[in-house]
Amino acid sequence: MRKYVIMNKKGFTILEMTAVIFIVAFALVGILSFVAQNIKAQYINKNELIASMLAQEGIELIRNIRDTNWINNQTWNQSFGVPGYYIVDYVHGITSEAGPPLSSSLYDLCLNANGFYIDNPSGGFCSTPTNFKRVITISNTTTASTSVSCDVRWTQGGNNFDYVVSTDLYDWK
Repeated sequence: MRKYVIMNKKGFTILEMTAVIFIVAFALVGILSFVAQNIKAQYINKNELIASMLAQEGIELIRNIRDTNWINNQTWNQSFGVPGYYIVDYVHGITSEAGPPLSSSLYDLCLNANGFYIDNPSGGFCSTPTNFKRVITISNTTTASTSVSCDVRWTQGGNNFDYVVSTDLYDWK
């Protein structure tokens, strides 16, 4: 019986292995960078969606006050007839603020026990603080119309973001 010894000296050199490792590492860095950018964009989009809903809610709250004034046979803009800065939510109602908008903790929004965003009108303890601030600006008030603007601001990654919604309300009753 004969024994055959096969001498196979084929294989990868260190240079080939280094090149393959470099290519794979470069591809992984690109993929991980793409994933990190997508996560950041998703977080920004989530906060922008929340801000847009909070701004729309601010406008709707002022509309609700106008409609309630009509139902109660009061002046249509009784609570917001003076130009200025206001905070408003379903719990505390409407409060006029003299300070510059979004500069103090008075405009901070908190989450209540039911998961709803509420204003912090006293500027005091907030059980579940958020990074959102909201201010309602009333301007150009006449006997027949008023301009309402709602600005929601949040901070993310050291950057300030703003979302603003504006409308005109009319006394069409």
